[in-house]
Amino acid sequence: ITGASNFVNRMFEACGRFQWAREFLKNSIEAGATRVEFGIEWQAVKSISAYRRTIIDNGSGMNHEELLRFFSTLGEGGKKIGGVHDNFGVGAKIAALPWNPEGLVVISYKDGDASLIWIVLDESSGDYELVEFETSSGVRCVVDPTQVDDPDCDWGAIRPDWLTDNGTIIVLLGSG
Repeated sequence: ITGASNFVNRMFEACGRFQWAREFLKNSIEAGATRVEFGIEWQAVKSISAYRRTIIDNGSGMNHEELLRFFSTLGEGGKKIGGVHDNFGVGAKIAALPWNPEGLVVISYKDGDASLIWIVLDESSGDYELVEFETSSGVRCVVDPTQVDDPDCDWGAIRPDWLTDNGTIIVLLGSG
C-alpha cells in the first residue's frame, strides 16, 4: 500500500476506542458468519510469550485472488457509510494496521481451500507491504498457511474445529 501510511495514520487517529473490533465484527457479519470469536493465538504465548489477538469467523471466506485484491488496497469496500450499527467508513485495515507494525496475518478458507496473506510495516519506507514467501513455484504473496516456515507459529494449526469449509482468521501481531 505505497504512499498511504500518512493517510492510514490520520484515519487511525480519528478512530474511536475498539474501532478495530467493530470493523472486523461488521466484516464477519457481512460475510454471513454465524459465529465470531475474539481471542488469543496461543502458540505465540508458549513460544515467545506474545499474546496476539485473533478474530475468527465462519463467514464466506476468501479465495487466493479475493484475499490478494482485498488486502493489497485501501478503501476496497465501497459501501455506504451509516450509523453505529452500519458501515463505519474507516475499514478494518486502517483501524488495525498502525498499532500492529509487526503485521496482520489473514488466513481465509473458501470451499475448504486455505490462503494466507501477511501485511507488515516497512519501517524504512513507512509503507505497508505484503510479505513475499518463497515457494516451489516462485515468490508469492498469498500461500497455503502450511507453507509458511515460522518457528513461532504453525499457521496451519490455528484453525479451530468449528471452522469447517469457509471462514476467516485474523491474527494481530502487535508491535513486538
